[in-house]
Amino acid sequence: MKTTKTLLIIIFSGFLLSMKCVKGYECNSIFYFRNGTDKPIYMLVTYDYPDTSMNFQNPRYERYTHKIAANTKREIRTNNCIENIILNSPGKKMSMFVFDAKLVDTTPWPQIKQNYQVLKRFDYTLEEMESADWNIDFQ
Repeated sequence: MKTTKTLLIIIFSGFLLSMKCVKGYECNSIFYFRNGTDKPIYMLVTYDYPDTSMNFQNPRYERYTHKIAANTKREIRTNNCIENIILNSPGKKMSMFVFDAKLVDTTPWPQIKQNYQVLKRFDYTLEEMESADWNIDFQ
């Protein structure tokens, strides 16, 4: 019984230590995205850089998609430390795809994907996110 408790403490400690952010970085799980246009958008976050394809499903149904109303700033929360996610991603960048919400809501996704109907794509390194003070502006 004592061995089991000791083993559980060691395993639990290992989990806690592995959840820390990379040394030298704070752990941020929030950034802000401002839609400065007069129409609602979908903004989807990926960490697949340098892959420029849209290898995801319709943004309306993706869990990392955020619908942002016109002229609105929205807090975007992640479940994990953004620094760790970016630094452990293949291209060391976070990508954000912006779509016209009306287009996505009314047009078949295969058509949007085939025609690459993205309003804008942002690609940020950790240093660029910090430099932007964790605020992204879409105009």
